[in-house]
Amino acid sequence: ASRGLGDVYKRQAHDGTGRQQNCRNLFHKLLGFIGWIIFLFQVIAMAINLFQPFLFFFDENGVYHALFGRYITLVLQIIMYTMTAIYALVVSCRSKNGKRVRHFAIGLSSIAMAFFVWLQSVYPLLPLYALGCLLAACVMHSFVLENEKEEYRDTLEQRLQDSILKGNYYDLLTGMPGMTYFFELAEKQRKEMIQSGGRPAFLFFDLSGMKFYNQKFGFAEGDRLLREFAQLLCQFFKKDHCSRFGSDHFAVFTEENRLEETLHKIFEIWDEKGDGEQPAIRAGIYLDAGKNADISTACDRAKTARDTIRKSYFSDYCYFDETMLERAEHAQYFTSHLDRAIEEGWIEVYYQPIIRAISGRVCDEEALARWNDPKRGFLPPADFIPILEEAGILYKLDLHVLDQVIEKMHKTEEKGLHVVPQSINISRSDFDACDIVQEICDRMDRAGLPHNLLSVEITESIIGTNFDFIKEQTERFRALGFPVWMDDFGSGYSSLDVLSDMNVDLIKLDMRFMQKFDNGEKSRIILTELMKMANALGIDTICEGVERKEQMEFLRDIGCAKLQGYYFTKPVPLSEIFDRYETGRQIGFENPMQTGYYDAVSRINLYDVSILTHDDANTFHRFFSTIPMGIIELRGNKVRFFRSNQAYRDFVKRTFHFEVGNRMSPFEELPELMGGIFIETLKRLEKEGGRIFFDETRPDGLTIHSFIRRIATDEVTGTTALVIAVVSVMSKDSDIPLQIVETERSS
Repeated sequence: ASRGLGDVYKRQAHDGTGRQQNCRNLFHKLLGFIGWIIFLFQVIAMAINLFQPFLFFFDENGVYHALFGRYITLVLQIIMYTMTAIYALVVSCRSKNGKRVRHFAIGLSSIAMAFFVWLQSVYPLLPLYALGCLLAACVMHSFVLENEKEEYRDTLEQRLQDSILKGNYYDLLTGMPGMTYFFELAEKQRKEMIQSGGRPAFLFFDLSGMKFYNQKFGFAEGDRLLREFAQLLCQFFKKDHCSRFGSDHFAVFTEENRLEETLHKIFEIWDEKGDGEQPAIRAGIYLDAGKNADISTACDRAKTARDTIRKSYFSDYCYFDETMLERAEHAQYFTSHLDRAIEEGWIEVYYQPIIRAISGRVCDEEALARWNDPKRGFLPPADFIPILEEAGILYKLDLHVLDQVIEKMHKTEEKGLHVVPQSINISRSDFDACDIVQEICDRMDRAGLPHNLLSVEITESIIGTNFDFIKEQTERFRALGFPVWMDDFGSGYSSLDVLSDMNVDLIKLDMRFMQKFDNGEKSRIILTELMKMANALGIDTICEGVERKEQMEFLRDIGCAKLQGYYFTKPVPLSEIFDRYETGRQIGFENPMQTGYYDAVSRINLYDVSILTHDDANTFHRFFSTIPMGIIELRGNKVRFFRSNQAYRDFVKRTFHFEVGNRMSPFEELPELMGGIFIETLKRLEKEGGRIFFDETRPDGLTIHSFIRRIATDEVTGTTALVIAVVSVMSKDSDIPLQIVETERSS
């Protein structure tokens, strides 16, 4: 009880000078100390009294007798209650209102308790101490606790009002000024800065990928990150110059001087502080420079500058310029008019045919959206697709295109024409906005169309944004029977790596390959090898941007199955497709019954002879898909096959029954059939240099036509390197080579 009273006094202590506070603290400690002494003394004394009377005892007649220990306890209690009464009454005289009443009640209760304790010592057999405690409890409840609860309730209400008021001025998460208050502060500080010769600047910040950070680590961790970023801004700018507008959006008012240097320091500290998981910082900058735009407009323009780098995955900043306003207005128009454009038919689907290289027929069509605006005229996809994607509403357009494609397939069938598969483009934002896989599946099922009539095109660039997620969605499409195409293949930096980890049915080569077609041999070599790789992986190919007959013929020869480009036709609306059929100007749809045949035939790469031996290598044991070549080193009377391709190793093993190795061996260890002219030619070239064509005729009548050229001589070891190539092998009964030589790619 004494300890509790001490705590009450401590809570209700009068606010005064430091010395008075120290006195009160000392008195509180003294009361607590006395209370504990009484409590411990009572416990110990009671324990001793069980074995040896110390506090009290009962005689043979059951009469209670108090002893010396009992009187010590009562004296200590009288001292404690007296001190409490004096302190409470003194505080009461110096207090007002409820606090005065409470302390006066505590003082009177303490006096009463001291009096009842004294009476208890005089009349030990009467329950006077218990009556005093009961009376004191009633007084404390009526005049202290109830009064204190009422005052505490008033305090809570006041704090709530203060909190609401503070919330109107400050952000509760970061402690920064709120948006409205920030506008007031910035307006005043801008005037002061201009008067002092400074140049005001407004910055708008956000964190790139904050949404995914919250999804991965939780909102509590996201709030912690926002507080850290707020502290970082306040470290470089004054706290009342910074504001959190909400979410991960922050605004700063500062001076232009050394601004870029400050931003680089912020980026550096932020990147070093994190573990690579934290989002990057993006900042837009608006320089006021005497334009005196209102604060809200200045912040909005800084945000507009920030929007231009929204797709950046690295910390970066951008300055505002007037052209951004035009682009922002442009973007606002498309986002606000999309629904109307769909409803009123402003969105029209154009179809660009995909041509089977081997037959020249249309085997697929790609659906492309065009915006025919009543005010702005005909608009290409590049004008509105990126805007709708960034706004997260592109899925509406893509699903509308799908609906038009489904309607087109029904109309084509009604006219008695072959229905070929259609392809539609899917954006990364489609997966975030809805379950695009299920939406497409449901629409195709309602239309009663087979899933393999619709191919889904996913650009290579969106795969890298969240590989595991896109891979999962791709597998969902393929499991439902929708072919998946990788669009713009080769435009990124991880194409081959993506192909090794993700299953796709077709790769669509970016039109840049055709744009570089005439730049030299490199582009043709790359295209040829890409076709070999795709065919080996069992993946179909389309090449975009075909504009000339020469390009078409080359792609057809190297095994590119399908072609697309203006050489055949530009994208056209459905009405024009039907009109071409009616006037006999059509390219012609491929008969679906012939698709399997053409798929097999068109994949043959005429620059790769290995297709001949694909099914039966024994039948074509004398054929090879590339020229057998090797590098031979000579040093004295020793030789070794330093490097060689697989075709050369196979040729030597098959022809001379010799395993080509990397060991320096004497000429005597070479097979007898490899001796003679072969060794003489090597020695001659080692001595004289140059190049030689020579023939070797085997006992079985085969004549081997080879070519050898000296490459270089090692001045340190005296080793000479020569390159050898087997050109062809002739039979004694025929002048026709039995082994096929690879045609040069440039022919």
